[in-house]
Amino acid sequence: MTPLLGSAASVVQDGWTAWVILFAPLAVAVIVACVPAIRRRGALAAALSIGAIGLGAALALATYFFPALSGHAEVREKVVSWVHVPLGAGSALEIGFGTRIDALSTVMMLVVTVVGFAIHVYSLGYMHGDPSMGRFFGKLSLFVFSMLGIVVSPNFIQTFVFWELVGVSSYLLIGYYWQKDSAGQAAKKAFMTNRVGDFGFLLGILVVWKASGTFDFEALRAHLATGSGYDAALLGGTFALGAALVFCGAMGKSAQFPLHVWLPDAMEGPTPVSALMHAATMVAAGVYMITRCFFLFEGTTWAPTLVAWLGGITAFMAATIAVTQRDIKKILAYSTLSQLGYMTLALGAGAYTGAMFHLTTHAFFKALLFLGAGSVIHACHTQDIFEMGGLRKVMPSTWRTFLLGTLALCGIFPFAGFWSKDEILGSVLHAEHLPGHLFLYGLGTLVAGLTSFYMGRALFVTFLGTHRGPKHADDHGHGGGHGGHDDHGHAHGPHESPKVMTLPLWFLAVFAVVIGFVGVPGNVGGAFGLSNRFEHFLHAWTAGHEEGAFHVSVALVSSVVAVLGLVLAWRVYGTERTRAEDPLPERLGSLHRIWRNLYYVDAFYVFLVKKVQQGVAWVCWLFERRVLIGGVVNGLSQGARLLGDRVRRTQGGRLSSYVTWVLLGSVAVALAVLLR
Repeated sequence: MTPLLGSAASVVQDGWTAWVILFAPLAVAVIVACVPAIRRRGALAAALSIGAIGLGAALALATYFFPALSGHAEVREKVVSWVHVPLGAGSALEIGFGTRIDALSTVMMLVVTVVGFAIHVYSLGYMHGDPSMGRFFGKLSLFVFSMLGIVVSPNFIQTFVFWELVGVSSYLLIGYYWQKDSAGQAAKKAFMTNRVGDFGFLLGILVVWKASGTFDFEALRAHLATGSGYDAALLGGTFALGAALVFCGAMGKSAQFPLHVWLPDAMEGPTPVSALMHAATMVAAGVYMITRCFFLFEGTTWAPTLVAWLGGITAFMAATIAVTQRDIKKILAYSTLSQLGYMTLALGAGAYTGAMFHLTTHAFFKALLFLGAGSVIHACHTQDIFEMGGLRKVMPSTWRTFLLGTLALCGIFPFAGFWSKDEILGSVLHAEHLPGHLFLYGLGTLVAGLTSFYMGRALFVTFLGTHRGPKHADDHGHGGGHGGHDDHGHAHGPHESPKVMTLPLWFLAVFAVVIGFVGVPGNVGGAFGLSNRFEHFLHAWTAGHEEGAFHVSVALVSSVVAVLGLVLAWRVYGTERTRAEDPLPERLGSLHRIWRNLYYVDAFYVFLVKKVQQGVAWVCWLFERRVLIGGVVNGLSQGARLLGDRVRRTQGGRLSSYVTWVLLGSVAVALAVLLR
């Protein structure tokens, strides 16, 4: 088993820095919610929100990241007693609340704060003119606070509390445009779908606690590493079940099949919310949480296999569905689903560092792509890529940065996605302990080609050719702040976004190009004086796991497949006619209908709710009305009333009746005596 990270001797007491990073966004959310004057002044609320997350990024870099570059990250802890429940026999249940900072949480904290900071600054321009801008930034700060709480949590209970807060925050932001019925429906769909996964997560936490007697991550890791005091066979079976149930929570938050249906509908929220949700917060929570408690999956077989296969299925399903989408945000949403499938596949194969590396690189280029999509929507007032076109010349910054993000997502050398994606594919190919690993590798390689095709399709149709414009006169209403941009209507045509929006694009684009080099495998980087700094940074946390190697054959195959995907996209959408009207429905036929209808998974869920659930509800209603109320409740009352009426008639006050009953009684007694 993997040795314990940070024994009691190696854990140092942290100051209040992590608490400041954690609670600064919450303070902003509370101030905005409680002070109407600040809430009405959107720019002031935005400044507070940007300042809070900027402070968090600066403190995380100065306090935790830079000092650890010279060696391995220390384990820093600041925990106070939260819950104390006596259990008898001198034992008690102790639950702490606080922060534990190690290499893994440091990486995730930087992803949340640095990417989140760029999104916050971008939102200042995107939401300009929105009358509820202050409310928006207050909710955005609550979202960041909730995610940071998961990142620094030292135990399962605190994780679950912030896990639910992330769900609440996403509900508020997805339904931000509350006047639109579709936004409200999407918010409810996300909330309810995640409740299904969270119920399994809670059961998993209880199973793990029952088996180990602790909720603390490192104490639990120590028990599993030593096996002290536990029957090995019982512990293995129990923790395999606990791991599978805990993964249910990740299936909800990280939208893995079959709980993936909420994420595309979440695009009803403002585009900066989509960027934050898909890059650094909600959907990353599931992958991070499984990586945090990977020791639950160590030594088991079926639980990691389940994780890997669900990840592979999700990656393929989402990639094929993305091919059929016309909405630029939904294309990126299904792309996120597919990339999350890659990460989950890596977790199932035991490539925990590879999963975190891809999560990190994906955060930067996916945030870039979503913000680029927001810039396009802001300019064109439509989300349909076939109502755009010709934006390369009029939106040069958006075009160039979107191109860089696309190349990074497609895994083209030397962009960030190339290094992280190929590390995952190489790990899956050589994961001989994983049943069906060769098939999953082939599936992952095919997904790489599909990714290049649908991203090339989005890029060529949106930015090349001539501008086509919306086919409907009404504004689609999905871009933020249209109320303050009346002078940017259709009459003036598309235009480049203001600098407050394009500067974050270039900031993220730089990372999309260079951040992959922090994870260059040692067998390649050593020749150029480079080392795998990412795995070196996480080495103390991932002790016992080998560093991912660079496999030339894997890189060549995936690169060729990715390039072929882009070439195929150009062959299909290289003419003005095909960029004006999608030829895929006709060429793919029934296959396109299956993909366009989302493999009918959503339709199946609607059937379950409207037919099965409602049918069961109708039967229960009928049983209640006819049996319980009509038969039991009303039947008993009517029987008592009828019996009372009959008994009442025997005491009517007539002498002749009394004489008759006396005579009948006497005859009955005499007959009884004679018969005996």
